[in-house]
Amino acid sequence: MYPPYDEKNMKEMDRVIDTVHKYGMKIVPYFQPGTLHPDVPAYAQYHEDWKWTTGEKGTENIDRYGARMCLESGYRDFVKNHIKTVLTNHRFDGAYFDGAGYNYCQNKEHLDGRDHLNVDGWIDLMEWTRDFVGSEGIIIAHPSANLPSLTLENLADAIVTFEEQAQEYKIPTLEAFSPHAVFVNLMPRLIDVAVATFQKKEQKDIALKNIVSKCIVLGLFIYGGNWDGDEAALELFRRFRSYDLGQFGFKDYTHSPVEVSKEDIKTATYWNEDTILVILSNVSPQHVKNFNWCIDLKHLEWESMGELSLIDNRGDNIQIRKAEEIKKTGVNESLEGYEYKIYAIKRHNNKKGYILYNTRTWAEEFHDNKLTVVTSGPLGQQAILKFYFPEKPEVVNKGNESLINSPKWSWDEGKKIGTIHYIYDERKPITFKIAEK
Repeated sequence: MYPPYDEKNMKEMDRVIDTVHKYGMKIVPYFQPGTLHPDVPAYAQYHEDWKWTTGEKGTENIDRYGARMCLESGYRDFVKNHIKTVLTNHRFDGAYFDGAGYNYCQNKEHLDGRDHLNVDGWIDLMEWTRDFVGSEGIIIAHPSANLPSLTLENLADAIVTFEEQAQEYKIPTLEAFSPHAVFVNLMPRLIDVAVATFQKKEQKDIALKNIVSKCIVLGLFIYGGNWDGDEAALELFRRFRSYDLGQFGFKDYTHSPVEVSKEDIKTATYWNEDTILVILSNVSPQHVKNFNWCIDLKHLEWESMGELSLIDNRGDNIQIRKAEEIKKTGVNESLEGYEYKIYAIKRHNNKKGYILYNTRTWAEEFHDNKLTVVTSGPLGQQAILKFYFPEKPEVVNKGNESLINSPKWSWDEGKKIGTIHYIYDERKPITFKIAEK
């Protein structure tokens, strides 16, 4: 139905959309393209032609959302017009499609009376929506069955999965995650963690840590509204917010080029030409001490010569190591039960300045001995920038502000690493300039 609210609440919805954008987030409206509620005027006129039916009697399928419709009918154009109306009249950033899965339909009014699947209708709707929202728009698909559709789900920017297991109270093993989680190699994927709903808070906390320890090596991110305490979910997003994962390839724990010496430690890898993210996760409740991990860099088409920067978590510890050493000898680590750690690997060049870590995504360029960094984030958020520079710079600017004599930045002469503490205090991107003089 459009509009979904009265005039007062439509204004309130627009206020919420503007507030979300103010804090650097994106927001999409919920659609269920496979369902039409009887209260919608078009239902009375068209539902006999559009409805999804099964069996020789043409049984109509109705659930709590309304009557199920088939996208291999005129209903698909109705849905497109509805989506166009909503996204044209409001500043949403894309669309969320619930029930994004195919069904077997026997309505003789469709496709010359042939029995059919509605997967082609779904794919057409997804392609049309992508053209309408553009490359920067967000499309989230929420399949509601155990059968993944590679084409359908890879047309989305993210998929929501795991709902079919949400009523279980036992956290599944890695091998028992739904096929949407392990078969469709798309990222990011969001899973419903209502599975972690327990009566006691202590059990919930442990269950969330348990499920996150497995999600992180499957390329999954968690969300949910049926549990108290969201720290484990928020921390998972915090760990990755420095990186635009859409610019990375991904290998889950079954294909990761990282080898470890202990069975309970599982690994995954994100990589591109500039950065490798090594994920180490203890999927058991026991503390695993003094294990080694090493990585086959050639497997990721990285040169195995030279030196590398090894940055753990959020830049807490930074080492310069020889590539052959990381490949053969490895790195020693220990993890508590259900604990995980992320290492970022970058090529080291002692004659060139480069960024080691920033709180949020950034773009950098080194030219004529000057390092330029551009980043943006939510207004008022505190942030930290860590960079390598061949010698202590004489110019450290944040926009037009010089920080060179300010306590907002510090220099480690031994490691040649600078650290800037700052706040995203502008709505526009912030530019840092770091130079010899």
